[in-house]
Amino acid sequence: MEENKEAIREFYATCAFPKEGKKKKKKKKQNGWKGKAHRRCRYTGRTCAERHELFYGSGKHQISIDLGFQVDLCPPIHRLFHGIVGKADLEALNVPGMFPDPKKWAAKEVEELRQGCQESWEAKQTELGITPEEARARWIELIGRSYL
Repeated sequence: MEENKEAIREFYATCAFPKEGKKKKKKKKQNGWKGKAHRRCRYTGRTCAERHELFYGSGKHQISIDLGFQVDLCPPIHRLFHGIVGKADLEALNVPGMFPDPKKWAAKEVEELRQGCQESWEAKQTELGITPEEARARWIELIGRSYL
């Protein structure tokens, strides 16, 4: 059986378009439920908070997980950060500055959190000896735009 596999590999190696060997997929990190009971919402302090990735779309979700660009939010605020407004649930939370326009508040908060991520990431890069301009260019290459 093993000889047969070797013969097939040799055959494909001589073809005009050789068949490549199987590539192992990189296992993606996930937030999951591990430790969820101990997570606390950034705004309300409630337990069982959900992780919200600050950057998403075209691979940025995984970058957010890998680099820790995440914030713990209780379910009503997490839904608000995704644009789903349940005013009754949000009013019960009593978060200062959220009303009269919760969507506008959420957009401002997300923008500030993203700016904080960029500032801390660029600061770490400059500590490693990279110029601030080069750190900014690397950030734009990584995320796609600057938030500062």
